[in-house]
Amino acid sequence: MRRNHDGGGKGEMRLPLHPHRAQSRLKPGEPLQCRNGNPRMRYVEMTKAKLKEHLINRNWCKGCGICVVFCPKKVLELDEWEKAVAARAEGCLCCRLCELRCPDLAIKVITERETTDER
Repeated sequence: MRRNHDGGGKGEMRLPLHPHRAQSRLKPGEPLQCRNGNPRMRYVEMTKAKLKEHLINRNWCKGCGICVVFCPKKVLELDEWEKAVAARAEGCLCCRLCELRCPDLAIKVITERETTDER
């Protein structure tokens, strides 16, 4: 590591370029290559996941409300038994924050893209 002192203020830390990152200076459209010469994909086609359903295991849900708080579109609510339910499923972004944050693993977001990939 070298410290860059440009004469004023705090020095900024600069790390030397990693040898495998030297190709990061490619021009747009140039193919990336692995060390063995094989081409790598530069862009990955991303498609928006379409919600099929929320699977909520009501036996595992303890009603903590973490999924409700983390949902950006407020799709989930707690019902009268303090269990999570998908009250507004049509607004779901399929971001899976509820699935990732649930401490009891009681929520699974099923998307159309998953069902077509599994076939």
